[in-house]
Amino acid sequence: MRLDKYITLKYPEKSRNYVQKIIKDSFVFVNKKNQTKPGFEVAENDHIEINFPNPKKLNLKPKKIQLDIIYEDKNLLIINKKAGLSVHPSPTEKSDITLVNVILSHCKNSLSSIGGVMRPGIVHRLDKDTSGIIMIAKNDDTHRYLSDLIAKRKVKKTYLGVVHGKMDTKSGTIDSPIGRHQFDRKKMSIQNDLYGKNAITHFKVLNYLKNLDLSILEIQIITGRTHQIRVHMSAIHHPIIFDKVYGNEKSDNFLNSKFKIQNSKFSYRQLLHAWKLSLKLPNEEQEKTFEAKIPEDMLNFVLRN
Repeated sequence: MRLDKYITLKYPEKSRNYVQKIIKDSFVFVNKKNQTKPGFEVAENDHIEINFPNPKKLNLKPKKIQLDIIYEDKNLLIINKKAGLSVHPSPTEKSDITLVNVILSHCKNSLSSIGGVMRPGIVHRLDKDTSGIIMIAKNDDTHRYLSDLIAKRKVKKTYLGVVHGKMDTKSGTIDSPIGRHQFDRKKMSIQNDLYGKNAITHFKVLNYLKNLDLSILEIQIITGRTHQIRVHMSAIHHPIIFDKVYGNEKSDNFLNSKFKIQNSKFSYRQLLHAWKLSLKLPNEEQEKTFEAKIPEDMLNFVLRN
């Protein structure tokens, strides 16, 4: 059995990601020898010692900003995140106004700790410039429950996207592994099975705007890889419009100049919106679907004929 799996089974209150991190950070010993490989195979009579690190003090400042709350109970908060707001602080995002700062103000001390001191309550993420629905866990039990649903693909995630060009079919599936870009480590790219992780995206055309050569898509992701939709759509030559990393710069500049003049509420950001989320809430039998209102900058395109 893998070392990380063994420890997770022995300490079910700890997440697999957390266990893998403390192994890599040299907090685990097997037969009195430091073991830093999560995939190390544990033998029957191995002696395993774990020196759990002391919890780090949270050093994030709450920021009181109005949240667009879709649903809330004692265990869970579901919100509609606005575009331009990072989910949590990171080495590349040093702003003191992230979603984590905002939910710290709203939820006070009622947030799960499994994600670590920089990501309290965060179960899954959205890119900074992607708007839409995101779940926040208020306690560790809920965090583990939601993470387990996601891992077992029992959470249905539906997005709305605006892409360049006319699709060849009214619906389709992109099944291509995704991994870190070979030369630009901030980007993801299509990889072979050896270097990439399985990634599956379904899409359905809702509308085609002939005069702009744009397609409005309903998109469902079966897996949840970093930048998955953006990478997959770019790979089939229908990138999300205004995507600064994976997009079509020439076509985007044309649209930008046109709509910036016509509409003061227009914003130059990737037009991708996490639209709907379907799942069974803790202690409930019936699946529920939650929907995030489509933002105005996307409605400029969605409502066109």
